[in-house]
Amino acid sequence: MSGRRGHRAARPGCGASHRFAVVAVAVLVAVSAYAGCGEGDEGAARLGFSDTADAAGLGVLGPSFAAAAADFDRDGWPDLAISAHGIVQLFRNRGGSFEYVSGAMGFVAEDTHGLSWIDLDRDGWLDLLVAVGANQGRGQGDNQLYRNLRSESLAHDPGLPGVLRDPTGRGRCLVAVDLDADGRLDVAVLNLVQHGRWNRLARAVPAGGYRDAGERLGIERIAAECLTAVHFDRSRTPTLIGYGGGKDSGRAFRPEPAGALVDVTEELGIPPSPQLIYAVAAGDYDNDGDLDLYLVRGHHVPPSVAALDGGGVGFRLISHRPGDHPEFSFRCDDDFEADLLIGFNRPRRFVHLGAAGEHPRSIPWTAGGGDPTLDGEPPAAAAGIHLWRSAPGEYTVRLAGDGSRMQAASGRMRGVRGSCAPAAVPRPLRRRWPDTPNLLLRNRGGRFDDVTTAAGAGDPGSGRDAVFFDADNDGDLDLFVVNGGLEFDRQQPDVLYLNRGDGTFTDVSEAAGIAGPDHGRGATVTALDYDRDGAIDLFVTNGDGPPLGNEGPYSLWHNHTTPRGGFVEVDLVGEAGNPAAMGASVLAVFGGRRLRVERISTDGRFSTGVLPLHFGLGQAAEARIEVTWPTGRTSAAAAVAGERLVLTEPSATPAL
Repeated sequence: MSGRRGHRAARPGCGASHRFAVVAVAVLVAVSAYAGCGEGDEGAARLGFSDTADAAGLGVLGPSFAAAAADFDRDGWPDLAISAHGIVQLFRNRGGSFEYVSGAMGFVAEDTHGLSWIDLDRDGWLDLLVAVGANQGRGQGDNQLYRNLRSESLAHDPGLPGVLRDPTGRGRCLVAVDLDADGRLDVAVLNLVQHGRWNRLARAVPAGGYRDAGERLGIERIAAECLTAVHFDRSRTPTLIGYGGGKDSGRAFRPEPAGALVDVTEELGIPPSPQLIYAVAAGDYDNDGDLDLYLVRGHHVPPSVAALDGGGVGFRLISHRPGDHPEFSFRCDDDFEADLLIGFNRPRRFVHLGAAGEHPRSIPWTAGGGDPTLDGEPPAAAAGIHLWRSAPGEYTVRLAGDGSRMQAASGRMRGVRGSCAPAAVPRPLRRRWPDTPNLLLRNRGGRFDDVTTAAGAGDPGSGRDAVFFDADNDGDLDLFVVNGGLEFDRQQPDVLYLNRGDGTFTDVSEAAGIAGPDHGRGATVTALDYDRDGAIDLFVTNGDGPPLGNEGPYSLWHNHTTPRGGFVEVDLVGEAGNPAAMGASVLAVFGGRRLRVERISTDGRFSTGVLPLHFGLGQAAEARIEVTWPTGRTSAAAAVAGERLVLTEPSATPAL
């Protein structure tokens, strides 16, 4: 991997100083400053992460949309599936390193988006559901099922029920949730918010199939691209929180007794947000036994024109409706190479050169400084990108949108023998985007208070994803935030917030060496113990959004914090209608603390992973584990530090 992003300064608390040491490629910083700052801190730790993606077989550069982790082959090691916005990449974990195995799985090249590991046929083996778009609105795209063959492989199954296949939708997210508490997982099928492309609900029926119940429940009318399902009130009724595009991004819905979804945003005290909510993280950060929320806010990548590092011009133009013809001018000393895209494609027939409207023979191509095909302004605005010479050494690019598939164009021009630079940049392309601080909402008996400022967790970047996890196994959930970028490859730093145990967080990104790469755009984060050493690691993708700038690296942040507390791992096996026990809630009681973790749909941006639940124990030697299963049944177990439990749902409720 190439250089890291510019780190922001860490803000240590309690006035104590840090000690610095370099170990291999990682930066380890003594965070003894945090010891004793908050109630329950277990002592000093040297917090450190290093990017091991290359060494672990994940050295990939490119676009990305979603990532989901699960042990699909049941060998005890977590595997990774990544939607590369065009193909699914599957990496099998071979004991702490990864093998790329997509070629043997028959994955189909499509406009791939969200990923969900779901045991669709309820045989105890996780299948992979893939949300597929409609080729940017130019056609149809069936969502895909890759069925688990109960071995080391998956196979494409074209027999997906129609409501799940949803060929006319522009698929974004597939959410497994038991909406009616009947013990069978339903699947919400979420699409790009667009007229005529509705959301669906595939209701599981006793015979094992699915029927479309979206209209009756009102899910068709929810304008959001994905939902996170969380149980806040100990009942079997989930709350659905919308995110992604659409007016219901950041709003909450709950099934009423009659089955229809009702808006409970104000009832829960969730504040309105003028910006999109890009992701939702849920976790018991204050150790009070209920789940709190972190809403990740951000912006779309805006239209812009800029000089690129190393010379050249990058641009992004938006045409929202027919008749919108945004344009800009640039200067080049001599010949230049032009790379032009509409959406994610390079369609030569929609690139028009000069007054004659000729098409380039290939894209990218070299345009000559004296090339006659660039002479003259186009006489008519045929849909597509127009490029012409508007003055000696000066050129103009115009986007003529059609209100449908041609809404966004991007590209770059670089000098072959000289340099290129922007000329006058039109005023609309210089818009300043405000900070978008994320929101930390504390659960107080089923109603939420905005504690962002008091807790110190309101990162102002253009957020894309976040996860609660225990970085140092001290029993408090820490928080990692992935940021995207506003233009091209100018990525914003990611942030690691250390939980001080008193309801506040401290930014330790620089101390831990985890602020991320200096190119690409942050997209997703998945928390997993990929090497099974008892410490939670992070897998981050950095290929968010449209070209240019979306070809970012994967990062696998190996957690080598020392010393760290003990841990207990809890995996769950549910009853036949919900074998992965999605929606189960587990409470760990240890060392005078209580920490609740839920197997949540979705547990990442546009993705559902299925992993054992991890509890850091600090210095406690044992923990009491109490499980509330999706059926409402309960069970309990005792565990010692370092133990990995597999608990099976009981057929009847034992006394606790």
